[in-house]
Parts: sequence; C-alpha cells; structure tokens
Amino acid sequence: MGQINFRRYFSKFCYFTGIAPLRWRAIGSYAVAVDYHYFTKSGIENQDLEVEHQVLERQLDFFSNYCEVGDARTQIAPLLSGEISDNYKPRVFISIDDADVSVLDALKTFEKHEIPFVLFVPTGLILKDHSRDQLLSMIFQKFYELSESLKLPNGEKATFGNIFNYVSQCEESKLEELLSEINKLNLEPKVITQRSLLSLQELVDLAKHPLVTLGSHSMTHPVFSELPLEWAEWEIKTSSKYITEAGGDSSLFAYPYGFKGSFNQETISRLKLSGVEVAFSTISSKIDKRSNPYSLGRVGMLNISDCTYLKGVVGGAFEYFDRILRRI
Repeated sequence: MGQINFRRYFSKFCYFTGIAPLRWRAIGSYAVAVDYHYFTKSGIENQDLEVEHQVLERQLDFFSNYCEVGDARTQIAPLLSGEISDNYKPRVFISIDDADVSVLDALKTFEKHEIPFVLFVPTGLILKDHSRDQLLSMIFQKFYELSESLKLPNGEKATFGNIFNYVSQCEESKLEELLSEINKLNLEPKVITQRSLLSLQELVDLAKHPLVTLGSHSMTHPVFSELPLEWAEWEIKTSSKYITEAGGDSSLFAYPYGFKGSFNQETISRLKLSGVEVAFSTISSKIDKRSNPYSLGRVGMLNISDCTYLKGVVGGAFEYFDRILRRI
C-alpha cells in the first residue's frame, strides 16, 4: 500500500507543480499508453494488478472527456513516423494484458465510452484442447514455477538451455508423463496461473468486436531475456499464429513482465523476423517519433480514479518516476 500511495502522490505532485502538463505542451505529438490486467466488482486482492469496476468507470470517463484515446491498430505507426499533428488533448492508448475472464464484464464499460483497446493474450495458457502446443505450454510454464530442481530422464539437471531441446523433441505421450512428474514437485504458482483466462472461442468472438484488437503476449508468459533463442522463437511464432487464426493482429506484441532487462536485442530480432512491428514494455516512457517501436512504454493502471492523479498519468508523470528509479 505504501508504494501505491507514493505513486499516487507523485503523479499528483507532477500535475500540481505543472511538470506533467508542461511536458505535454512542450512535446506535442506524443502519447502515453496505459495498461490494465484484472477487473473486480469489489475488493482488491492485488493492489498492483486489479481495478474495481466503479473505478474503471471513472477512469474511462476521464479518458473519454479529457483525452484523445487512440486506436493502436491505426495510430501507432503514424505517431512513430511523426505524421500525427500536435495534440490538442493528451493522447492515450489502452491495453489489457493476460486475457483474464474479467475482461468480459469490463467490456461493457469500454462500450459505454466507445474506447478501443488491445487485449494482449498469452495464447499457450488459454489452450484447452489437449494439443501438443498446450502440453508444451503447460510444461514450460510450470518449469518457471518450480521451487526445486528438475532432472531430465538422462539424469541431467533441467535448465532453460536444455529443457526446451529435450521437451520439444518428445512425443505427446512422453509430454503427458513429464507434465505429470512436474506436477508432483513443489510449485510456486505465478499470479497469472491462478487466474481464470478466456477460452480460445471467446477470443475469436472478441476479435470481431469493433473496439477490441487481439495482440500477442507470448505463449507461456516468460521472461524473454532468460530464454535460449529457440525457445524465444517458439514463444513468438506460435503465439502469433494463434493470434492470426483468432482474427487478431500479430504485428502487435507485449513483453511479459516488460521491465528493463526482461527482453534484449535478440528478443527484438526474433520479433522482427516473425513480422511483429510494435512491441510494448512496462517501462513508463512516453511514445513519440523518437521512440523505439520495439520498446514502447506503458503505465500500469492502479485502482485510483482521482482526477489529478490521472492528469499526471496522461501528462507523462511516470516517465519521470521511472527515470528517477533508473528503470529507463
């Protein structure tokens, strides 16, 4: 709670002192991308990732009245090339990560305010078809949750380097056996694996909605800088395939976690080879013609609807925040 209040007051300070509005007026053609994760009707369990519906209502009302809310499908590229003219209002792009089922209820609020968003999907974690891709995704994702060492059948200790090569060559029956063995070990579940995610069919239906664009968030939500190249390439290419088949836009990508150091130049090279044109981090930098299209910033939205806090957010307050903390 202490860190949340600090962020709240930092944003308000930047607004009241004129730092955030002055930055907006000085730069002109730039945008701030904001990012949501999970929505709840009442009661916050995760202060960093959840937003109540009533707070979301007030936030979207603020964005629709105070800002120019952009559509990432059509407006990111012109912004990066400098083709978009200076803002008369703060420009904002909105995304939602992880494809949690709570998006379905939240969609009604986005519809009310006619606000578009990109839904970034960890596609391997939503598969329920008992396919090879699902088995691979479950094994790789649970490997991240292990709190003890896993040994491969040859007696070798599993590492990020060798588990991908071993598992990707296994028959499906062997994959099922390996998954069963992993499930017997001590696991430390990540937040995303404790959530209920949308089904593939629900994603297909959402992709038809005029306000929703599907983008890739990898297959298993890993830290890309920890992966060998073959694993990273599988995460990117396979997820892009499912996004395309569901009716989404595979040129849009969001790094899982997205903090400084969670991806590297090798990750970016693989994204380019897979046809990705824009990739978002969680570093709170603004977006303008000087931005690297493969390292675009986003500000994580909190359960705060204070108008001055929100004005600080869209004014670029959290770029200062991350620079002070050396996150940029």
